[in-house]
Amino acid sequence: MKKKYLISLVLIIIIFFILYLDNNKNLRVAHAGGQFEGKTYPNSIQSISFNTQYTKYFELDFQLTKDRRLVCLHHPNVSNNYFHEIKDEIFKNNYCYDKILKDFLKKNKEVIIITDFKSDNIEGLSFIKDYFNQESSRFIPQIYYENEYQKAKDLGFDKIIFTFYRMSNHSNEQISKIIKQMDLFAITMDPARLRSGIIKKIDKNSFFVYVYTVNSFLRFLQYKIFFGADEIYTDTLF
Repeated sequence: MKKKYLISLVLIIIIFFILYLDNNKNLRVAHAGGQFEGKTYPNSIQSISFNTQYTKYFELDFQLTKDRRLVCLHHPNVSNNYFHEIKDEIFKNNYCYDKILKDFLKKNKEVIIITDFKSDNIEGLSFIKDYFNQESSRFIPQIYYENEYQKAKDLGFDKIIFTFYRMSNHSNEQISKIIKQMDLFAITMDPARLRSGIIKKIDKNSFFVYVYTVNSFLRFLQYKIFFGADEIYTDTLF
């Protein structure tokens, strides 16, 4: 009888934690389009299309070519290359680019794109506003520095995510002071920053808190219960 009671208690606890972890699952972010066919950083229409069964939020790595074409590449920097110089690599790896992404968004009205520009962030966001027209409202820009916030707002982006990965030299107190002046949709950070206790320095009720990149259920459990994360950027959308 005692064994059955313990088993029941364990099952109840497991169910509780699963429900607790999944209460914001509709805001989980597929990192670089989400893992697809065993590949991370796919940045492809195929990966987005496949992972829409799990989420509608997709972070993509963006860059502008020298002739102002938008390409979805994590490495290398292509700002000194023309589109025709790298198109073979793009087609070979199924990386997305401006035209096919625009067509995809027109047909898939629920998909939301979170930008991660590897260079020239504001120039890239300006391109998105011009090129994607009505679909530009389906983009949530990530900003990396304090001076990008108002520029992104002036471009007409209502929802903004402040990501801290280029602010490694800033203390938690400095970051807290900066974001206090901003109307943000979310903040996102690596596990080390989260574990440093930054949540205690900020008004957590003002925005959503993400941690990246988390591919473990137990890690997510740890970050959510003990460190105050709301959700995750993840390759594997468990």
